[in-house]
Amino acid sequence: MLQNRAISTSLSSTVSTDLLQTARRTLPNGWLRVLYHTLRLPDDLYSFLLFFLTLLIICGGLTLHLMLATTILEKEAELVQLQAAYQAVERTNSTTVRIIAQESTLDKIKQRALEMGYEPAFKRRYYIIAADHSSSSSYSSGNDSSGN
Repeated sequence: MLQNRAISTSLSSTVSTDLLQTARRTLPNGWLRVLYHTLRLPDDLYSFLLFFLTLLIICGGLTLHLMLATTILEKEAELVQLQAAYQAVERTNSTTVRIIAQESTLDKIKQRALEMGYEPAFKRRYYIIAADHSSSSSYSSGNDSSGN
């Protein structure tokens, strides 16, 4: 530490010891006095009601803060669970779509149709079945579907 050489050592030593003694005398009781004056309870009814109202507002605000923080935390946990469920559904959906795509190829559809007894139609024949006689006469007089 730098010291000024103009001050004599005897003067600086007496000042520092005086400050030290003063600090030692006032420190144990001084902080209690400062705390008492800072956090003093009110003396009259109006001050007490104001103090009590302030205390209630602070406690209410803290309670509201805790309730909101708890609700937010619960909703975040629920959101994480819902996101996990959503991802599981997405995986199941994509697996189902892949299986359907594999089972829906034209070769597999043709193979299943052959197993069920269907045959490929190379020669096509068209039949017109009339529901009543008036409509069958209009078809027979108009176009012939057999190509004649």
